[in-house]
Amino acid sequence: AHHVELLKLQLAEKTSVGAAEFASHLIIGVVGIMFLLFASVSLGLLFGDLFDNLALGFFLVAAIYLVLFLVFLLAKKSLLKKPLTNYTIKKIFEDED
Repeated sequence: AHHVELLKLQLAEKTSVGAAEFASHLIIGVVGIMFLLFASVSLGLLFGDLFDNLALGFFLVAAIYLVLFLVFLLAKKSLLKKPLTNYTIKKIFEDED
């Protein structure tokens, strides 16, 4: 009976820590996306000013994102999958003493 109670407490702790971490990552992600959105628009306007062609400015920003997309697509295992898997496993087995 005590063992079951201990497991329930440990599960509650892990769940609450996981939920809090998820919420904090979500907030950070939303703020990061907002920053990226405004920075992208600003960069598009800047490039448009530099080249006297607004469409070209936004096309250049899109081209930068395309290059980043291709880099992540080609190297997703080493840049994304492995680090995220290791992080998740570490968090699951981490002691909160």
